[in-house]
Amino acid sequence: LVDTASPLSGTVPAETSTGNDEPNPPSITTSHNNAMVIAFGAVNSTDNTSFTAPSGYTELTVSAALDSTAVQSCVVMMANKLLPTAGAENPAAFTNSALTADEDTTGWTIALKPA
Repeated sequence: LVDTASPLSGTVPAETSTGNDEPNPPSITTSHNNAMVIAFGAVNSTDNTSFTAPSGYTELTVSAALDSTAVQSCVVMMANKLLPTAGAENPAAFTNSALTADEDTTGWTIALKPA
């Protein structure tokens, strides 16, 4: 359960735009024990089948959106990890062996405070 009155644990770091690499969510420092760290990644790709979650993370969710001409696309991924003790957590990158050099990526991280 999440504290709905004040749901974030720690300060949300700025996104990281890695460009031409795998989406790499930035480090976050939680303020509460048992915070749920959620790592996000996005890439301009048409491949939404080859992604794996950062090491130690579960519940990988991947979705893709294509425009009507299938010229532009975006794949968004999310994975989570329960952090038993408050402190720094630096998720590894989402991996995809099919990424090519022309696909820009970005990553971001949040932590949810337990109720």
